[in-house]
Amino acid sequence: MSDSRSVPTSPPSTVSWILRVVGENERTVQAWTDYVDSLASENDQHEHTIRKLERDKKHNQECDLLQEQMIKIQSELIQFLKEEMTASKAQTNALSDGFYIDPKLTVASPYTVASENDSPDHVETSQPAQLLLELAASEIQ
Repeated sequence: MSDSRSVPTSPPSTVSWILRVVGENERTVQAWTDYVDSLASENDQHEHTIRKLERDKKHNQECDLLQEQMIKIQSELIQFLKEEMTASKAQTNALSDGFYIDPKLTVASPYTVASENDSPDHVETSQPAQLLLELAASEIQ
């Protein structure tokens, strides 16, 4: 049995053998070139996917940061609105004889009563503001 790659001894068959081997080598080189090209193309696709995922990750981190900031601002706004509502209620409930309730104090906390001109005659008490308003309202009637 002769190997197709074994070198023949006669000159005409040597040329045909060389041409056949060169053809086989060219096909092998082409197959490897195609394989390497497909790997390079696949690698390019993976690199593109990685870049896209990195951009998406950065975008998501920015969105998370913005969301945290928005939640913080929303909480601060809610607190501000609560304080403003308390102040508005205190102003609405203020008596016409010049007394007012410090709007920074909640109904359940101690409060300060002073004259409209904020005179030094402050009266401090630990009763709830609502009781003071009820007492003042009953005195007016």
